[in-house]
Parts: sequence; C-alpha cells; structure tokens
Amino acid sequence: MKPEVMLPPTLLNSDNPARLYSPSQVGGVSFFFGFPLAGAILISSNYKTLGESGLRFRTLIIGIVLTIFALIISFRLPEEFVSAVPFLSMVVMYFWAKSAQLDFYEKFIAAGGYRHSILRVCIIGILALVCVIFIAIPVFLLGDSFGWFTA
Repeated sequence: MKPEVMLPPTLLNSDNPARLYSPSQVGGVSFFFGFPLAGAILISSNYKTLGESGLRFRTLIIGIVLTIFALIISFRLPEEFVSAVPFLSMVVMYFWAKSAQLDFYEKFIAAGGYRHSILRVCIIGILALVCVIFIAIPVFLLGDSFGWFTA
C-alpha cells in the first residue's frame, strides 16, 4: 500500500495557481528534441513547484549525465541505429517522471490544478536542444582526441 501523497498547501493558490508537467510531456519533449536533458528540466521544474529543491538539483545533474551518455552512444552507434536514441530517451524519461511524480501529478490535477502548455514544453525543448549542442561539441572533441569514437 502506497503512502498518502500530500500536496503543499500553497500549490493550488487561486491568485497564482501552480502548474506541473505531465509524464507524457516529459517523454514527448525527450523524444522530439532527442535527449534526456529536456525531460530532466521538466521533472526538475516539477520538483521546484513541489518545494523539493534537493531533488531538483539531483535531477538536473542526472539529466546532464544521461545526455552526455546518449551523445557518446549516438557517436558510437552505426548510422542505422542512431534513430533509436530519441526513442530510448523518451522511454527512460517517461518512466522516470511516472515513477517519481505521477501520484503528485494525478492528485494535483484532481484537486483542480493545471498542467503546463505544450507551447511552453516546446520552447523548453528547443532551449534544451541548444544546450545539448553546446554539450555535444566538447564531448565530440574530447571523444575524438581520446579515441572514444574509433572502432
């Protein structure tokens, strides 16, 4: 039996209602923008809204590490398998969000809360993709100099 999920009392303030990202939004942004960083940003934003600053920071660090790992795998995979990376990213991020935050999300929505808009999710995804490009350049340069990408 799961423990009762308690929402912070200020979460549903009618003057400035909080919004959360759904696990589907987390998985979708990870798929369409190809890397875990975007999904980790959304999960971390949910933790900020829920008042869990420690988990927020840890989520961002894990998202960056997973993104670097996905980049290294992408450079090492044969070209015909590279398209599997966004799919795997989506699956991992969706199930991470679902296992970590689904109970809070469902209770929040049932209590009259809102989820963030798709437009906001897409903007965050595009910004995360720009960050991934800035992460990919050093990973590629380091990997090339250390021979990570040679068979």
